[in-house]
Amino acid sequence: MVKFLCDSSPSAVFGGFDDSREAARRLAEASQDTVLLKRIDRLPVSVQERILVLLDDPCRSFPLLISTASSSIEMMAAEGHFLPELLYRISVYRISMPPLRERWRDIPDLFRIMLDEISPTATTVPMPDQKAMKVLMEYSWPGNLRELQNVVRGYLLAPDSIALGTEIERRRCTVPEKDAGRHPSALKEQVKHVAKRVEGQMILEALERNCWNRRRTAEALSISYRSLMYKMKNCNIRSENTGGRRVAS
Repeated sequence: MVKFLCDSSPSAVFGGFDDSREAARRLAEASQDTVLLKRIDRLPVSVQERILVLLDDPCRSFPLLISTASSSIEMMAAEGHFLPELLYRISVYRISMPPLRERWRDIPDLFRIMLDEISPTATTVPMPDQKAMKVLMEYSWPGNLRELQNVVRGYLLAPDSIALGTEIERRRCTVPEKDAGRHPSALKEQVKHVAKRVEGQMILEALERNCWNRRRTAEALSISYRSLMYKMKNCNIRSENTGGRRVAS
């Protein structure tokens, strides 16, 4: 039997709670069951402390402990909002579920699956056309799968590709998207992009200080002449004599 802790759904064995003693009591009652700590990142530190005490109690054992989080608990622990001891206690095996905006290639298949699940058995609803599907794949989906499911429900009521595209554009204008661009990049890619711009700007300023003498610039930056030429090309910085100096954005 799976018992839920920190779950706000009415079907859960354990409902939402604010009192840390109640949380500890309910967890203690589940000592013979598989326990799901749902949205553990939303627990106050006082509740985390009591849960940690129970999990470390040698007189208690849990056949299986599963926890879910929508935020980085490592970052929360670094900021003092999550107990590092509890983080280590629950970090045995992790399954990462990337947000929908990072799985945009799956959107057509997910749309079809949801359409088949939601629509009546006897009803055949055509898929959106390519133009509308392109709009769906370019949207950042801040509400993830639940938002896509709602969009599918709306499309089922009025299976019109033009109206579907208009609805997504409306959402794009009214709901702040988490990332910009056709397919939002991961944090690592964004950091790399910013670093490239900063590096290019520093090289450009060094070139100007050294009257565009590339060898003196390389010495000033403590890099080889060959490295400077590579970085200039990578940042799209052209020689002064060719005109039009610029740094790639």
